[in-house]
Amino acid sequence: MYLVIGAGVVGAAVAYELARGGEAVTLLEAERPAGGTSGSSFAWTNANEKPPRPYHDLNAAGLAEYHRLARELAGGWFHPTGNLSVASAPADQTALEARVTRLREWGYAAELIDAARVAALAPDLTIPSGALGAFFPEEGWVAVTVLVHALLEAATQHGARVVYPAPVEELAVQSGRVVGARVGETVYPADVVIDCAGPRAGHLLESLGRKIRRQRSPGLLAISEALATCLAPVVHFASEGVYFRPDGGGRVRIGSEEVDGALPADDAAVREAASPGSPQARDLLDRARAVFPPLVGARLEAVRLGWRAMPGDGFSAVGPVPGVAGYYLAFTHSGVTLGPLLGRLVADEVQGHPADLLARFRPDRLVVG
Repeated sequence: MYLVIGAGVVGAAVAYELARGGEAVTLLEAERPAGGTSGSSFAWTNANEKPPRPYHDLNAAGLAEYHRLARELAGGWFHPTGNLSVASAPADQTALEARVTRLREWGYAAELIDAARVAALAPDLTIPSGALGAFFPEEGWVAVTVLVHALLEAATQHGARVVYPAPVEELAVQSGRVVGARVGETVYPADVVIDCAGPRAGHLLESLGRKIRRQRSPGLLAISEALATCLAPVVHFASEGVYFRPDGGGRVRIGSEEVDGALPADDAAVREAASPGSPQARDLLDRARAVFPPLVGARLEAVRLGWRAMPGDGFSAVGPVPGVAGYYLAFTHSGVTLGPLLGRLVADEVQGHPADLLARFRPDRLVVG
């Protein structure tokens, strides 16, 4: 019997793969499926700038898994539209050229393109004079809530049990082994508990005297009202510090690493930024308007704040935790890119089949206590 904690994309994929393989599995979700980080993600599937090589290879396999899963699980949730990166400042152009060279050497689909090709791929853009472009044709974006629903629907058809709202309060331990998890007065038994709780993955270990090192990483995304636009690919403007993509029905989802990097250190102040009228939201909109004219005069329908699942060194932490028998951790950034792949690999591992791709990304390096 397997118990999965968290119904984001990783937990849903693990439950799907276990149930599809004939295993008994219960999934516990604290609030609602895809209601946390998964639903507040930019959801760009890629292995674009993820060195060193082992981490790139893991993410490249994650991207390939999407193309496979889309053939297996219908629903229109995967949009392999490609990713278009544009750089106008000389330093950004040099960095883009170096990135494309490295990715091509690693066998990843990437090409440098001129301004005319940029315009052909995304006619609605305003392209700065002398800009250099790069195109990554196998990348795309995911309608995460639709994907999570598809995974859970298929999992339940194979016999999985999905329970929510069911916030897990503590692990159940007998003779030094995790044997389940407690929700209120109910203990859900398990041979293995698989913790896929996103940013909170690993917190249940603290009652056992162990902590997982992690980073604080809030992210802000703005969603426009419906626009008259033909935008198709994911778009990154390096020199302007903004990225955006289609979000269905003519809407556009906008983010910026620079805006995220300047968010307040206080959590309450960060939550105040998650409003269409906040200075941070206006900054996002202004950056995108400068290169995407359909946004001029448009308003924001929503601003979403997500807390990234960010291990202490930035890399995935997936596997058993030393000294905690019966418990398996899946704690990772790039959870959307890696979700379907981790679903398959984790399901294999808890059934005794180690995954070479995960060998460099075990949790033991982050365990304190």
